[in-house]
Amino acid sequence: MGKYTALFVTIMFVLSCTLWANQNAVKDLEARALEGDAEAQFTLGLTYATGLGVEQNFDLAFRWIQKSAEQGKAHAQDYLGIMLEEGRGTHKDVSLAASYFIRAAQQGNSNAQYNIGRLHAYGTGVPQNFVIAYMWLELSASMNNASSLALQAKLKEVMTPEEIREAQKLAREWRQSGRAGGETR
Repeated sequence: MGKYTALFVTIMFVLSCTLWANQNAVKDLEARALEGDAEAQFTLGLTYATGLGVEQNFDLAFRWIQKSAEQGKAHAQDYLGIMLEEGRGTHKDVSLAASYFIRAAQQGNSNAQYNIGRLHAYGTGVPQNFVIAYMWLELSASMNNASSLALQAKLKEVMTPEEIREAQKLAREWRQSGRAGGETR
């Protein structure tokens, strides 16, 4: 056997072992998801959304992520909101997306805080409200969300100093109310 043939056989062996391991991992993940494990449901949904180890399938991704979101997982609620906003695996529904962003944002998820702030800034799926937008972006920016910082800078150009102070006050009150805890990923 030549050195390239041996290399090819070795590579094919490693790839087949990796594929076998991935298939077993997905089967294990699916079993846990079927038992109601919210984290496994979210991970399985992401697996289908990305097509890593399985054939990409946004319908299945949406189904599993929705199951996790309905169990209160903030990162699943945020991701489900994105899928609804983009119409991936479901019909496009920005108003429903906003409701999932709010649920996750209220748990302290900085990405969801950015997303609901963005929707309010542009009036997409929710009424345009710069003060509410800035409040959510302020909360998200306090967790070093770079996208929030950038959008805040744009809003500062169109908001009055009084509106900015009001938004900052609302963000302070929100933090002091104890709602700022929760998962942040």
